[in-house]
This record gives sequence, C-alpha cells and structure tokens, in this order.
Amino acid sequence: MTHSRCRPLATLALALALVLLLGSEPAQARGEPGPIHRVRQELRAKLHETAKFCTSRKLFGARYDVYEFIIALWPDDEVARKSNGYTSDGSGWSKAGRKRPRNLSAGGIPALQIRQDETATWYREAIAIAARELPPSDAAAWKARARSDAGRIAPGNDELREQNGWVKGKNAKGKTGWILLETRKSRKRRPKLVKAAAKALKSAPKAKKDAVRESEKSSTVTWTTALKGGKARLTGVTDVQELEQILRNVNATFPFFEAAFKRTPNNIGGLTVHVLDNISTGNVYLADQPGVTQERLRFVTPLISLWIPKSTRLLIKAPDPLVRLEAGPRMVFGQHMGARFGIHSKMGWAVEGFGLLLTWHLTGTRMINAVRENKYGEKKEKVDLAKRLKASGADWLAEARALVLGPDAPDLRLLLGKTVNTMTPEDVLYSYAFAMYLTEGHRDNLGGFLPALAAVKDGGFDLLFAVHLGFDLVTIESRLKRWLAETATIK
Repeated sequence: MTHSRCRPLATLALALALVLLLGSEPAQARGEPGPIHRVRQELRAKLHETAKFCTSRKLFGARYDVYEFIIALWPDDEVARKSNGYTSDGSGWSKAGRKRPRNLSAGGIPALQIRQDETATWYREAIAIAARELPPSDAAAWKARARSDAGRIAPGNDELREQNGWVKGKNAKGKTGWILLETRKSRKRRPKLVKAAAKALKSAPKAKKDAVRESEKSSTVTWTTALKGGKARLTGVTDVQELEQILRNVNATFPFFEAAFKRTPNNIGGLTVHVLDNISTGNVYLADQPGVTQERLRFVTPLISLWIPKSTRLLIKAPDPLVRLEAGPRMVFGQHMGARFGIHSKMGWAVEGFGLLLTWHLTGTRMINAVRENKYGEKKEKVDLAKRLKASGADWLAEARALVLGPDAPDLRLLLGKTVNTMTPEDVLYSYAFAMYLTEGHRDNLGGFLPALAAVKDGGFDLLFAVHLGFDLVTIESRLKRWLAETATIK
C-alpha cells in the first residue's frame, strides 16, 4: 500500500476538505441491517477517537473535518454538531456551523494518517464479514459502499483514492490535484460529442422529392410536400426548408446515437414523419387513422408529437417551428433508447434526461420538456426556476450546478421512481445533469446498468448501482455533485 507520509499541512487539509464535499449524505437514514449497523456504530466510535487524537495533537482543522464526516453519516450526532458550532432550536440543527479552524501543528499528521489507514482497512474487512449474513444483492451494495467510505476515512491514502475512481489532474481552477475519473472522461468526451453531432448533421443524406402514399392521404389534410432520404420519409404542410431540416435532424440521430454510446441505433423500418403546424388539424388527421380509438384520441389530444398506433409513423402537430424541428429527433432518440437500453415511459428521469441531452446536441434547443410553469400555490422559487428553464438561451447546466450543489436538490432515490407526469422542474433539471454525467462518465457501463434499472419494480436500486457503476446510489449522488463542480469550465 502506498502512502504519502509527512506531506505539507495544506495538502492534508485539502484532501480532508474533499472528503467532506463527498460525504454529505445521511447514510443512517437509509436503514442498516443488524450486522452492518453494529460495524457502523463501531466505526462511529473509532471516528470519535480519531477526533480526540486530533485535539491532542492540535490538529483542529483535521478534527473539524472528522466531525463533519461523522455528521454526514449520523446527522444527529450531538458531540460532533456542538464541536463544529452547529446550533439547535429543538426542531433541528442549523445548516452551517463555525468556520473551519486551522491546524496549529504539523507534527501529528503522519500518525493521523496511519490511524486513518488502519481504520479504513478494518472497516472494509468488518463490512465484508458482516455482509456474509446478507442476501447477495445487499452484500454487494454494502461492500461497494464500504470501499467508498474507506477512501473518505483515509483521505491521505493514494491507493484508496485510485480504487475509488480518483485520478491526478487539473481541477476547475487549473491546479493539479485529485479529480474524479468521470471528470477526466468528460473533458475528453464532451468535445467529441459536440463534433459527432456536427458530423452527423453534415453527413445526413440530402432530401429528395417523393410522392404522398395512399395510406397517408386524408380528406382533412392536404400534404404540400413529400420527401425521402436516408432512413426516413416525410410529408408536411410547412416550409420546404424546414421540412428538409426536420428530415436531416431525424437521420442524424442514427450516427450520433452510435457515437454517443458505441451501440448500434434501432433500425426503424418504414420510418415516416408527418408534420403539421397545429394541434387541432393533427388530431383530426389522427382520428382518421386505423387503430386509433376514441379513448386513445382523448389521451393524445394535447400532445405535440406521437407515434401513430401500430406503425412507425411519427406525427408532429406543433404550432412552434422550433418545436417541430426538435420533435423528430426527440421522438426517434426515444426509440433508440428503448430498443438498446430498455428505457420505458415509467422511467421519467431517463425519458427526460437522455431525451433532452441527446436532442440538445443536435438542435441546440430544449423546447420539449416536462417543465411546468406557475402552478397555483407553488413556491416562488419553483416558478422562477421554471421560467428560467423556459427562457431563450437558458444555461441548463449552470442551473443544474446551482440546484444539485444547493440545499434543495431532489433525492435521486425518489426521482428514479417518478413518471414524467409527476416530475417537478427540479426533477427535470436534475435528470438532465444525471443523464449527462452517465453518458460522459459511465458510458461503457450503461449497457448493463440501464436495462437492469428498467427492470426494477420494487425500488431495489442499490445493488444495480454498486454492480454496474462501482458505487452505491448514495455515493453516486455525491460524485455527481463533485463532477458538476469540477466540469464547470468544460465547453
């Protein structure tokens, strides 16, 4: 095991500060099986002993950090709270304690690191033994969590850092230090995705004139243009240049999806896009189509785009030209994600997150989203966020960074169980950031992770995160926060 002994005081302080940023989740609130709980309580006692050691060596900054870590794992730990200056009014603790003090001596740092290394090693071994009494799914999740916790218990241990997905690199301020492996991947992949989107659009086959087919004709609609090219056909009533761009966008989804995920896109045989410029005409046309019942018609009446039942024909019925340009690729990406990753309509975060992300890369817009504005009685902050996300030129990633790093971030565990119709603006924004994090930082794991997640029915997410992403769900939440902070300068 490699260690960095006798390093400067400032370096240790930085390492411990990173631990705190990643250790802000209340693990105890998640529930712990009996064998695990006993180990965790012993860990709690060992951390308190470490804090006392720091006091004896005048490592007051390090003691503060240890107590912050204890608070992260056990939010109601009164000793840690009071030591770090938190106050309580009887209903809960204050959000912030006192400012982190300085270490007044560097002499105790090597001994502190040895103590932390020993605690981390003991903890992983103890959890592994305790996990033998658990079902395989729970055991795998807790062992993954223990590996991650060990890296936070001993922040000066380089080997543990590397095992937990940290690499040496420049941070957002240009200084060399430890950064997430996902951050390094994003710095390489995001520019490549931008180039891949541009290439997909540029290489899309040119549209050629085509004839309206008998099955597409209707007494209620007269198609003014019919086009074909690449993997799709199109009929429409709007400007020819717009229709050509819609066809180009749809065709670009195929090579771009492959570039983004290194997986073959869904081959949608007979793909045809019908473009109308208002919802009412679209509904009348839809009513004429075989297999469309009155019940189905009532359900889809307000939609601006949908697949005509029992066909590979996509109907767009949107008044806004920007929405029409976006609707084609958004819907086709949905087909690709469903066919290759098992994404389905009940996975609201995935439908919105990946749909928004992939479409934005091609069109530069996010017009089609589940963000709802100005509900009666809603908090002003929610209304303001919805308006900002709907505004032209909105910086969704900056908004996501402020949300996820702030106190009102959605709970990922709850978000995973929501449908699109139950999502808040905060949920949609979080989903967008999470989809980007997965696409850029965990692309090679998605082939196993997303289909497994799609099959979950009882909320048992932890095993899937641990097995496919290498970290349990709570740790992934923490890494997402760190990733957002570290990737702020990536274009």
